[in-house]
Amino acid sequence: MAFGFGAGSPDSGMAEAEPLMIPPAIKLTSRDDMCDERGGITFIILIAILVLYLATRYHILISGSVPLKNVTSPLYDHDKPKQSTFRRFMLTLEKIFVLPFVPSELDSFVMWMFMWFIAITIPMAVTRYYESRWAHDLITLQGPLNLISYYVFGCGSLDLTAIPYSEVVEEAPPRFPPPPKSDKWGRIDYFFCYHLGIGIMWLIVGFIQIYKAKAGGWSLFHKTNWKAHRVFGRVAILIVCAHIFMMAIMTRENPVNQHPIILFGYGGMILRALSNVRQGVKYARLTAKSNGDEKSCYKKKHEMYMFFVYARTTVGSGTIRVAAWALWFVGQFLSPETRVLVDRGACQTYAEQGIGDATDCWKPVYINLMFTDLNVLWMELLFVAMENNMKDLAACNRKLMEAEKKKKRAALEQQVIIIVPSILLVLADPHIERWLESSSLPYFLVLVLENLAEFSAFLWWFIVHYSDDLRDFLHEHVHDPIDRTYTNTAKGVFKSLYLLHPEEGDVEHVKEE
Repeated sequence: MAFGFGAGSPDSGMAEAEPLMIPPAIKLTSRDDMCDERGGITFIILIAILVLYLATRYHILISGSVPLKNVTSPLYDHDKPKQSTFRRFMLTLEKIFVLPFVPSELDSFVMWMFMWFIAITIPMAVTRYYESRWAHDLITLQGPLNLISYYVFGCGSLDLTAIPYSEVVEEAPPRFPPPPKSDKWGRIDYFFCYHLGIGIMWLIVGFIQIYKAKAGGWSLFHKTNWKAHRVFGRVAILIVCAHIFMMAIMTRENPVNQHPIILFGYGGMILRALSNVRQGVKYARLTAKSNGDEKSCYKKKHEMYMFFVYARTTVGSGTIRVAAWALWFVGQFLSPETRVLVDRGACQTYAEQGIGDATDCWKPVYINLMFTDLNVLWMELLFVAMENNMKDLAACNRKLMEAEKKKKRAALEQQVIIIVPSILLVLADPHIERWLESSSLPYFLVLVLENLAEFSAFLWWFIVHYSDDLRDFLHEHVHDPIDRTYTNTAKGVFKSLYLLHPEEGDVEHVKEE
């Protein structure tokens, strides 16, 4: 692949720009690269901060100097004497990356998520307003490291633009209808404005709803608090449905020309979000219709699924940006040929179609989404481990969290087993293609080898998203009679808006329905 492509786009209305050359890799042994000119020392600063933090948290965990009351039932049995090599590896991962980070309360966990996500999302709107372009800027993530590099070590800094989505867009986005497909940059402006606006709205509303879902959250009076949660819950459901609908429109319209494999993955993410919304609404209704331990169990299921909704539908605000930053950071030290396979920002800057176009950039986008999904799974693991510490749970609640723990453990093991071969196949794909050009293999073998990366991506998406949703759907609708009235996801969600947390006097009316 050549890396001297022009950055101008025939659809942008701009003159053809001079060819952009991708910068060479930062060399750890070069003073110019690490300090004087390019600020590679920020990588050393970041690694030192992460290692120090992880070491501190891990020391607290194993020494018991600060008892971890947050966790009483981890994912794996750490006391079992004989375990397989793979299971011991998973135990180590859990000890280092999961257990030290388990929060004490859900409201504090969501608060930190919200503050982190909003801080790294707002710069996108600021960039569009002041620079008239769409880009993922790293002011919040990379900016502090650049300041340390400059003021503490007297070195240079790295560029704060990680992923450009468009060139300069002069006109304001139209409201309705969207521009025609021939107006590429206008469509990007139109869809990104609505997607970002509704996404930030859901980020705020979802945080408020989860944070206030506690005793004394809305009011010190139980009944008033319960009514406020019910009313605001309707607003939250409408906004998250609007957000998911906008995600579906973005996937269908595809303004940045994503590869069909990426669109297939986005479809799986949308289905997972809808499934979790449906489950959350269903168990909210069942909570209102039940009493005693059964009510407690349904309430916990409602809380769990709505947290999963929040974690999975805010990926565009948080986890996908963190994953993109990490891959961008690593890409600075890789050769240009490898960097465009890892860093989607480099690919979408130097690709043949021009800045922002993702036609030939499915590989770095796929790797970015893999690590994004792993990050979301990590947050779900923290939730499951956190809930296991509650000793006053009813028996059905303990059974619920134990079952969910097994599901998340299986999902984590799937990720660990699949993610490494998938990345290796994607990175090896250009080398395989060059080798096949000079080989004399039968056509069938050439066809298979040429599409190994695509097949691995399809397999990962299917296993991680579609297979779980399909299995859950079949299990519920075959074995759980309660779910049979919720076959239609959209109908189940919107029909439940009126009945979401109904008044206690309305319970009999609900049962009659």
